[in-house]
Amino acid sequence: MFFWSGFPFVRITLAFTVGIIASVFLAGYHEIAFGLIVLSCLFFIGTTFFRPAVFLNYNWLYGFVLVLFSFSSGYVRLFIESKASSNVPTQEILAYRGLVVSQPLKKGNYHKSIVEVTWVKDSLWKPLKYRINLYIKADSVHHQYGDIVLVQDNPFRINSPQNPEEFNYKRYLSFLTIYQQHFTDNAALKVVSSGNGSVVLATSLKLRAYFSKLLDSNITVPKEAAIAKALLLGNKNELDDDIKNTYAASGAMHVLAVSGLHVGIIYGIIYWLFLLLPKRYRKKWLIASISIPLLWGYAFITGLSPSVLRAVTLFSIIAIGNSFNRRSNMVNLLAVSAFILLVFKPYLLMQVGFQLSYVAVLGIIFIYPQIRKTWLPTGRITIFFWDVVSISIAAQIATFPLSILYFHRFPPYFLISNLLVIPAATLIVGVGIIFFTFSYFPFITQWLGWLLGIIIGAVNYVLELIYKFPGSNWDDIYLNVSQTWVLYLLISFIYLFIVYKKKYWAKLASFSMILFSFLIGNRWVNNNQLTQIISYKVTKHLALDFIQSGQLVSVMDTLLIEKPDKIHYHINPNRLLTGASEVGSVKLAMKKKLYGTALVWNGTSILILDELDLREHPFDIVFSKRKPQNVRFNKKFGQDRSLNQTGNFKVEL
Repeated sequence: MFFWSGFPFVRITLAFTVGIIASVFLAGYHEIAFGLIVLSCLFFIGTTFFRPAVFLNYNWLYGFVLVLFSFSSGYVRLFIESKASSNVPTQEILAYRGLVVSQPLKKGNYHKSIVEVTWVKDSLWKPLKYRINLYIKADSVHHQYGDIVLVQDNPFRINSPQNPEEFNYKRYLSFLTIYQQHFTDNAALKVVSSGNGSVVLATSLKLRAYFSKLLDSNITVPKEAAIAKALLLGNKNELDDDIKNTYAASGAMHVLAVSGLHVGIIYGIIYWLFLLLPKRYRKKWLIASISIPLLWGYAFITGLSPSVLRAVTLFSIIAIGNSFNRRSNMVNLLAVSAFILLVFKPYLLMQVGFQLSYVAVLGIIFIYPQIRKTWLPTGRITIFFWDVVSISIAAQIATFPLSILYFHRFPPYFLISNLLVIPAATLIVGVGIIFFTFSYFPFITQWLGWLLGIIIGAVNYVLELIYKFPGSNWDDIYLNVSQTWVLYLLISFIYLFIVYKKKYWAKLASFSMILFSFLIGNRWVNNNQLTQIISYKVTKHLALDFIQSGQLVSVMDTLLIEKPDKIHYHINPNRLLTGASEVGSVKLAMKKKLYGTALVWNGTSILILDELDLREHPFDIVFSKRKPQNVRFNKKFGQDRSLNQTGNFKVEL
């Protein structure tokens, strides 16, 4: 059974995270949460100094109050972090002044940076503190991290999603404590002073830029240099869509950013080097004391990005945990690392990378040993590859529900790709560390750069072959939040049954499977009964979907058809929700008229006006190409219909 005594810090971290989640989705109760913190503190003080022996028989009460204190602390901590949102000006401003807190990165025609605003000007200058995304349209920019800048013009608030199931970019940025965006050019920006940021971070960013240029100059193929910078320095800015799609579809996307895998490889290399030493030097405390500074040194040369800091913090504490032999210590230290990170940055809990990192590590801790012991090979090479297979399967079992929830895809050939990618990533990271170490010796870096290019080129070639395999990318898979939770319950109960061989775990697993099947089946039945007309709000474009029983007929303008990114972002989420796919054999009855195009679908007549026209027309639904969100209904047809709040329309017949 699962005893809290073996995992003392887990319940504290769990309660703290539940408090954060409650604060995100049930805001406004911070005063009650603060009161519970005060009462909990009074309880602990009272039981410590006044008759502590009386409470010895009520240990459960200590545990309950501790959980209550942790929950309330998480709630209040996120409330404090979110207070910056109340500082965002609601009226237009003429200018603002702030500190550049990130290095500008090239994003298409713009350079993006984050500015922490400290002063804003409407009629007068006044102090306000919040963060915005600043986009400068230019080939190059003259500001950098640590500069105080003065920017003219008015930034704007980010819009909420305009279409059903569309990615909530506003909420995503709020989790990064960013509440406005500003698109402008170099003429609107003036650097007031430089060198105002953290000296440590500024030095780290300069070192990262130096190593990026060094990789560019020693790896001749730009595609391979971009991958090397992503894999070794965590800089994914230069990766094109073809590379991302190839790696994602083959199940190797996790190697394209410095993460737990890369930090784990470095830790593994250090551990392996210690095994080569005489036995008296193989002290676990010595390994931890040497590996932790080296891991943080690697984080320093990668620019101290949040994902790198998360991975290094996690593995630093795991390195401490490796000094002990009990698995419970590993889980407990994992909880400690999560707690430390969330105390400083509570919104980390809402980031996909944080969730996937910790779920993957939990999978490796719990599931990997169960898989590995099913076969005990003898040879070193066989053991190595069996470990790769076991770890890959364990991590995939732990993370695939979250991956489907967020990305709606599953790579069926992940095992094949990981058998190549993990050994190759180990080799690339090892060569990369030597490359950075001998960066002042051009002959060595030139040779090592050539070697990195060869290895990366070979990996790309094989992954492109895997990408071309039949059925290499299972996409458009839909899971909602409740289905994801039930799926994790099913995985947990199956694991507990395998480990403890108790019937009630099998019964709970069976119940979870039935519940999961019911949720999937219920959605399928609802979608098969669905008849829907929907107009999407896509700036300067026309997009209509006619959905019936999972069959889709689409009407959109030619320019939008040539922009698959816009279709993927604005339109595909609703199609995924409704389980709709285009059917070539189904056509609409359409007729061109003087004032627009008339069509009939499922007994509903629709008129698409070429220009704005306020006259009455004998159609059930009338709207304009110029402003598709301006929809008019026939009085009889539209008596129970109305536009939704996002401005597009969705009619279920």
